[in-house]
Amino acid sequence: MDKYSEMGKVGKSQTISLPPQINKQFAYIGKILVFGAVYFLAARVGYLAPFDGAIATLIWPASALSLAVLVIWGWQFWPGIALGALLVTISNHNSLTLTLAFAVTQTVEPLIGALILSKRSRFNRSLASLSDVFQFVLVGALITPLVGAILGSISFAISPEPSPPTTQLLWHWWLGHAISYISMVPAVLTIYESPRFNWHYQQVAEFLSAMGLLIITAILVFVRLPDLTGNYPLVHAVFPFVMWIAMRFTAREVSIASLVVTIIALLGTVNGSGPFSRPETDLNLILLATFVGSVVVIALIICAILNERRIDRQSLKSANEILEQHVQQRTAALLQTNQKLQQEIEDRKKIEQQLAHAHEETLEALKTKSQILANVSHDARTPLNIITLYTEMLQRELHGPLTDRQRESLDIILGSSHELLNFINNLLDEAQLQSKRIKAVYQLTNVSEWLMTRTQYFKKLAERKNLTFDVIYDKNLPAEQKIDTEGLKQIIDNLISNALKFTKQGGITVHALSLDKTRWGLHIQDTGSGIPQEALQFLFDPFWQLDGSTTREINRGVGLGLSIVRQRVELLNGTIEVTSEEGQGTTFSLTLPIVNSAQEIPDERTYERESTTDIPR
Repeated sequence: MDKYSEMGKVGKSQTISLPPQINKQFAYIGKILVFGAVYFLAARVGYLAPFDGAIATLIWPASALSLAVLVIWGWQFWPGIALGALLVTISNHNSLTLTLAFAVTQTVEPLIGALILSKRSRFNRSLASLSDVFQFVLVGALITPLVGAILGSISFAISPEPSPPTTQLLWHWWLGHAISYISMVPAVLTIYESPRFNWHYQQVAEFLSAMGLLIITAILVFVRLPDLTGNYPLVHAVFPFVMWIAMRFTAREVSIASLVVTIIALLGTVNGSGPFSRPETDLNLILLATFVGSVVVIALIICAILNERRIDRQSLKSANEILEQHVQQRTAALLQTNQKLQQEIEDRKKIEQQLAHAHEETLEALKTKSQILANVSHDARTPLNIITLYTEMLQRELHGPLTDRQRESLDIILGSSHELLNFINNLLDEAQLQSKRIKAVYQLTNVSEWLMTRTQYFKKLAERKNLTFDVIYDKNLPAEQKIDTEGLKQIIDNLISNALKFTKQGGITVHALSLDKTRWGLHIQDTGSGIPQEALQFLFDPFWQLDGSTTREINRGVGLGLSIVRQRVELLNGTIEVTSEEGQGTTFSLTLPIVNSAQEIPDERTYERESTTDIPR
């Protein structure tokens, strides 16, 4: 086989394919031609229902079909309308002027209506809402046919053909086209939007029954059966069946039923039967337009109202379901939260039980510790009192004269004994305060003499350190009153002892003064080293000391003195304040009630500490 034969086979097997753009253009041209032919056939059908001569017709399906096509597929199909309109006027052997004017009129009329509806973003072709129905009626029954009637009247006015009066032409054109739009366009739009009938047999049977009764009634009213004579104005008889369909089905079935009734009414009117076949042409046209408009518009409105109610019920049902889901979810979340809270409550109860048990153990330990401190303090104080007693006997030279060196040694022993006794008393008081066994015992006392006597020992200690020691008693203060001497002794001893420890030069002043008729004050002021401001808040805490080191020389003790002072003051219904500045000294200010009679003595009370501080072991 030669190469020319091979080339021939290859050429026969290949096909010529056009570019996609050219294919689209050919398809578009084909659709325009088909649409033009359909428009021509629809117009010829409209000529089958003429009235008032050959110019006006009862219905013009071509315009209604044009509006539906433009609304569904877009304004780009307008050339098909122009082509069909040209074919119609050419077939009628009209003049060139009327042919062109008619083609323009028939093209512009549905194009304006389609553009208006297309620009309405809320317009739905299914006519499922009242807004859709009202928009369609406004455009299809008023604006679009009125534009066509005006342009048609102008077309005939500028053409050489004879025509009826302009007013009559305008009137007939508008009503004829309005009937066409109202009766046909809804059916086309709704069928296009819902082409499938997903019904069960009961719906099919119901729709066929309603349509059958509607058709029979429409034929009896508009066409007249052979055995009936006369035309009876019974147009209202078709409304129950149309309303039946409107209430049970959608706008698609309503549009179909309305179109069937309109066709039957037109056939009867064209054949001269029915209530719209009267001699007056204008009256017939008005009655027919009113009937068609009433049937279609009322049925569509009722159907839209019911559809909106169905949608509202469905929305309400969906909202209820969503709300129910949210309620269930919230309930489940609350149950889960409640379970967590119950678990937390149980856990807290367990912790509280553990804390209560630990608290009981702590109280028992404190009670044991307090008992031990009390026993130790009591057992240590007895021999210490004996040491102090014999030291004082030696000082009085009851066992013979003393040398200066011996007297100095005895003073040191006695001072250390007093310091140790004060320390033991503090431990015992702390134990008693913690066990709530200490009480304030009031007795009538000459406060001035008692204060002078109580401070004599500290005055001697101050003189040995070359410090001044002054006791000032306010003359306005009653000389005698009832005081708790034991408590007041603990307060004065601790405060003056601290003042002596921290004062190296200057002196100490004890000032008893009257504040008012019910209160008196006791100020103990020194010129010692002072206390830092940041330490003042911890000054009265148990076992707290400014110098906590074990190598301190000046501040010997465990830090109970000021804590006991505060507790004693509060036990006496008094208050204590401290002011201090580093290097300038410290002043403790006590405020105590004046007690002159038994009625003024406070009720017996025990001190309860507001907060506990861990005691070092």
